[in-house]
Amino acid sequence: MFVRKSVYKKCLNELDALKSAMPEEQVGSRHAQFLARLRELGLTKFESRSFMLAPKQSWPVPGKPCEFVGQMIVEAPVEKLSARFTINGKPFDEVLFPLPWPGARSHYWFSEIENLGGFKLVCDRIPENVAELEISYVEQGRDEHSRCASTFFLRIREEDFPFPDDARRVRVIGTDSLDGFRSSGYNDYKRLDLVCREFFGQELARIGRVLDWGCGSGRVTRYLAGDARRHSNLDGIHGADIDGDNASWCGTNLGIDARRIPLCPPTDFPDNFFDLVFG
Repeated sequence: MFVRKSVYKKCLNELDALKSAMPEEQVGSRHAQFLARLRELGLTKFESRSFMLAPKQSWPVPGKPCEFVGQMIVEAPVEKLSARFTINGKPFDEVLFPLPWPGARSHYWFSEIENLGGFKLVCDRIPENVAELEISYVEQGRDEHSRCASTFFLRIREEDFPFPDDARRVRVIGTDSLDGFRSSGYNDYKRLDLVCREFFGQELARIGRVLDWGCGSGRVTRYLAGDARRHSNLDGIHGADIDGDNASWCGTNLGIDARRIPLCPPTDFPDNFFDLVFG
């Protein structure tokens, strides 16, 4: 979401005022109205086909079968969904959808969704000679802008850098799951790259000086650094985090300028130094 700081702060203040002026049981419905108004103004968008996905048992191996499980946010009546799941542009061999998703309604309390949206996808043979898997929910009549939300990217080629240890991963994603660290990191990086290509006309790794604000132990930065190195722009990649140990790990293992910053401004970066900052 790209919103000017002043507008964003104004929206937050308005939301706080709405919530404090009504009974607790009404907060959810009024919040939904508030978000709907933001969508009308073009300030934010709740994507009704956003989904989360993970390999069911083990990381995909080219030429081998694999199952994927996940959940997708469903606002429209299920019977009206006109779409299909694909893997690198081809249909899955088996799709079970929708499956129960207990707790979905309470988790996304600000939107009218059902406790459905779980799915299982079966691929009898993972494509070979590809660097990544692009698993998509393809719906007729939807434009390219929805691709970021309706596609999940999994890297299956060899990694460029080592992974941080369990403790450093826990401090970033709250669990020591290696699959969770690598899948969420690569997927977020690919989505950021798509946004850069659309808005700036070039890859994220080619933009120039880029800062990962809150780099942690390189969950996203590792993939940016790998592509930047291939484009001879590794010197342009920077990381910053209040966790000095994780920032130091990134500097040592990813070869980027990663430094500890204080919780509150200022930092020791020069003014107007970066071409793009994400976090």
